[in-house]
Amino acid sequence: MSATSIDRFRNGIERCLCKAATASSREMETLWLSAAGNYRFLLNLEQREQERGTWEWNMAATIEQNDR
Repeated sequence: MSATSIDRFRNGIERCLCKAATASSREMETLWLSAAGNYRFLLNLEQREQERGTWEWNMAATIEQNDR
């Protein structure tokens, strides 16, 4: 994942949190907070995908398999 992509996700999260803070109703606030959560999830997913194949990822996968 490029730094630009990470910045886009972070900007999306920030925009959603700002919109939630200024929302006119509780429903809109909840909607914006949910959208921010979705951006966080996608950012985390992309970062994990980028880590795949690194020694940290391989070690975590090995530990997880041994725990089963």
